[in-house]
This record gives sequence, C-alpha cells and structure tokens, in this order.
Amino acid sequence: MTARAIVLVVEDEPDVRELIADVLAENGYEIEVAADGAAALQLCDERRYDLILSDLRMPKMDGAVLYWALQLRHGSAMPRIIYVTGQAHSMDYAGFLAASRVPVISKPFSPDHLRTAVRSALDKGTN
Repeated sequence: MTARAIVLVVEDEPDVRELIADVLAENGYEIEVAADGAAALQLCDERRYDLILSDLRMPKMDGAVLYWALQLRHGSAMPRIIYVTGQAHSMDYAGFLAASRVPVISKPFSPDHLRTAVRSALDKGTN
C-alpha cells in the first residue's frame, strides 16, 4: 500500500481553507491546515509535508515570506508549493512569482482544477 501524500493548506479565509482541505481529503490526501505563513512555518519545523498549498496575501507572514523562510531552512529539501491566490496578477507579487517559479492556481478555482494541479505537482516530485 502506498503512503498517502501529506498536504499542508495555508489560507487565512476559513471557508476557502475548509473547501481546499475537504476536496483534497476526499481524494485520499492527509491534510493539515494553517491560517497564515507563521503557523505554517512552525508546522513545517515539526513535520515533513509532501506539498503545501498556500495563499499569497495573509496576515502575520504572507506566502512569499513563507517560501523564502522554507528555502532558507530546508534548501533543496523544502516541500513543493502551489499558490492558490487571487493575487496571481498583482504587481505586488509579480516579481516574486517570476523568481520562485511556483505554480499558481487563481481564485476562484474549480475542485477539478485543484485536484489536477495537486496530482501534477506530486507526480513531478519537484518545486
């Protein structure tokens, strides 16, 4: 039996966080959640995740700062990341997204698009 992928959902909006977690749990993934990047970083210090789905704009620590903190702490062993955001075309994040080359799912998204992106990221095995 293959181990289930462990996915961390980082989203400050409770309804969106719950939707993402529910869709992925229904597809057999083990899900943990965090309300912001600071909480996610703490969880990543305690456990290894196969994939992180994160919003970009969040209180305390946004998704870009989370990315750089994970890279600093884990280097090439950092978990894969997908951003699920309404900020994909924001000038505030354009440079970061171009530099990090992290895949983006734009809000609003369909459950099918979410499942496909997660499956693709896990199949690739790299950021």
